[in-house]
Amino acid sequence: MGISTNTVTAELKKKETWIDQVNLDYINRHQSEHIDFELIPVEEVEMDEMWSFVHDKSQEYWLWWAIDHNTGEPLAYVLGTRKDIFLDELLKLLSIFDI
Repeated sequence: MGISTNTVTAELKKKETWIDQVNLDYINRHQSEHIDFELIPVEEVEMDEMWSFVHDKSQEYWLWWAIDHNTGEPLAYVLGTRKDIFLDELLKLLSIFDI
């Protein structure tokens, strides 16, 4: 496309504060109007990770993510390295779904 990777990275960093790691639209669609807070049960969750590198292969980055198995809707994600702390962060984000 003729776009520098530095330009793409810079634009993503500008939008970083606007991005939520939990699918708030999913949560809002499933909340009852009659209560202030509701745990949203999800019957089955699929979790996976995928990786890519930035600039060269020594700079690997991982996307840890979870989706609702029945609907395919993304529930939460974490970007980081392939260390357990990022899986722990994903599990913490999923706690709102009573997982």
